[in-house]
Amino acid sequence: MSQIRKKLKKDPKKKKRKIGTKKATLDQKQEELKENDLEVLTPWQKENLRYTKEKGGQPAWTPSVIQYEKKNGSETGTIPKESTSKSIEKVHLQEVRQEYSFTDKLPNLKKERRKRMKRRLIVLVSFFSIIFLAMIYFISPYSKVGEIKVAGNQRVAKDQIILSSKLSSSGNLWQEYFNRDQAVERLKKANPRIKKATIQLQLLNNLVIRISEYKTVAYSVENGKYFSILENGNILEKEEAQPNGTNPILENFKDQKIIQLMLKEYKKLPDEIKSNISEIQSTPSTSNSKKITVFMNDGNRVIASITGFSQKMSYYSNVAAQMSEKGVIDMEAGIFSYPYTSESQNIETEEKNNE
Repeated sequence: MSQIRKKLKKDPKKKKRKIGTKKATLDQKQEELKENDLEVLTPWQKENLRYTKEKGGQPAWTPSVIQYEKKNGSETGTIPKESTSKSIEKVHLQEVRQEYSFTDKLPNLKKERRKRMKRRLIVLVSFFSIIFLAMIYFISPYSKVGEIKVAGNQRVAKDQIILSSKLSSSGNLWQEYFNRDQAVERLKKANPRIKKATIQLQLLNNLVIRISEYKTVAYSVENGKYFSILENGNILEKEEAQPNGTNPILENFKDQKIIQLMLKEYKKLPDEIKSNISEIQSTPSTSNSKKITVFMNDGNRVIASITGFSQKMSYYSNVAAQMSEKGVIDMEAGIFSYPYTSESQNIETEEKNNE
């Protein structure tokens, strides 16, 4: 019995020794795993570990891939091989990916830098080249007006157009071109015959003034002098020579609106009536401010009103054909005619009555 008791007493010690040896082997395995982990780490990670250990701190990253399982708040001491191997592989993959992505980005970064440098260089070169060319251009004679041409003028002289525009052949080209609207206004003001004017740039440094003029549609007579009446109703101040065309001669017309209304009615007449009209006088009365007297080339005289003049004149040929002698055709109210002899007799009787 005593021997059996001795054996029983010895057994707990053996168990303790076995447990101690197991712990020692586990510690060795943990140290080996830690050494293996350290071998896997990159140089800057090892340096960081050494620095943090010296300073007594902890690294911001997880240096070890060994993880202890916890149950009920206590460490079991067991280290699964599969988890350690997987964690080591993950660390390897992460490091390889980091190294590959960084090395892969290096050539791309160089290319981007080169592209940026090229762009900056191109911008700078183009900017300074533009400034240089602009300086050369403004020094050269091409920046001055070379020649001033006039096109489209018929009645207005070329020299008069250039003079009234105040464009200078030795002036700055772009200054004269950008102020072309003011030059056009000066042209129209100095020359009422000009209907439209444009200034265009031709070739390198030439300017072209393109003109369209108002047509002369009639002539005004004052004290035996003739003045052109334009299609807009304006009467030019410049005296004209004896008119030889088919345009009518208007006398005693002062109001521009009356002139325009008369010309509007005149345009509606057939060509054979137009060619037969010699002169149109404005003879307003107290009852009709638009009364006119028309002298015909065939020797007759027409008394009418501007309003409806073209419509009533369409009957002129028929009425004139029925007259036995030259006389007056009154179209002011109705349409009737009488010879000059009866008109003179009426004038004489009126004079006698007045005496």
